[in-house]
Amino acid sequence: MRLPLAALAGVLGALVLCPPAVALPSLGVNVAGIPSDEQLAEAEQLGARQVRMFLLWPDAEPRKGAINDNLAARYGAIVRRLAAAGIRPNLVVTMSPSWA
Repeated sequence: MRLPLAALAGVLGALVLCPPAVALPSLGVNVAGIPSDEQLAEAEQLGARQVRMFLLWPDAEPRKGAINDNLAARYGAIVRRLAAAGIRPNLVVTMSPSWA
């Protein structure tokens, strides 16, 4: 079945009027070190939708299989706080411990 040229032009014209399917940028912040409560509050006040944090693997696991429980608990609390505020945490694990 062939579409009349006018019908095809109408379909193409409608496509031009459709907004592109592009994700809008969202505000995010980088936090150096272990984020403090003040830094998290500032991210919330700024309206950040995501927070990027950096975790040093040697600090988290200084010896193979030995997890730093205090650090894990702190990052767990940070992630829960961010999630409760509707902020997506983005955790970047950097460096490699000497045992790896």
